[in-house]
Amino acid sequence: FIDWELNEVLDINGWDIKKVLKHFHKSNATLFEWSNSPIVYYTTDEWKELYDRTACKYFACKSALYHYYGTAKKNYYDYLCYDMVNYKKYFYVLRPILACKWIEEKKCPPPVLFDELVNTVLEEDMKAAVEDLLAKKVKMSESEKGPKVEVINNYVEEKLEYYKSIVETMEDDRNTDWDALEEEFRWVLESMRK
Repeated sequence: FIDWELNEVLDINGWDIKKVLKHFHKSNATLFEWSNSPIVYYTTDEWKELYDRTACKYFACKSALYHYYGTAKKNYYDYLCYDMVNYKKYFYVLRPILACKWIEEKKCPPPVLFDELVNTVLEEDMKAAVEDLLAKKVKMSESEKGPKVEVINNYVEEKLEYYKSIVETMEDDRNTDWDALEEEFRWVLESMRK
């Protein structure tokens, strides 16, 4: 297990295969994000094969939706309920909200890139507000704050309420089968012996 923040750019993480397979079984959202990241510094053919065979069988909409809803809610109440806010923090809330929308509509892991989420699932009437927020954020320093953006706060509050009700009523759709994961574990061991 590796969890090492090298600097503000590189965040290095890794799990051993046994832990990875357990996280597949739980449908851990972080595992899907790492695997779908557009930036890959190092991987193996074995991992790509294992992921391609296993990911779709173990992605669970409810647990992923709950993860993103929880992330959005925590960041919203921690950072965006003040008169003056750091605009960067809006994206810590908007991305998981849009990930929830992606999961609801497409029933698969959401993309990592914010632009892809915006272009695919953000409502048309919100795109101008988000583009304006992006433009303001680019002009501000990392620590600078500006007045909260009511239209985005209202959107976030509406979505948080909506996804709370969705996640509370969804049935657990996790795959409880361990056999496929046990086969993958044996396959990895065999691959390493060759």
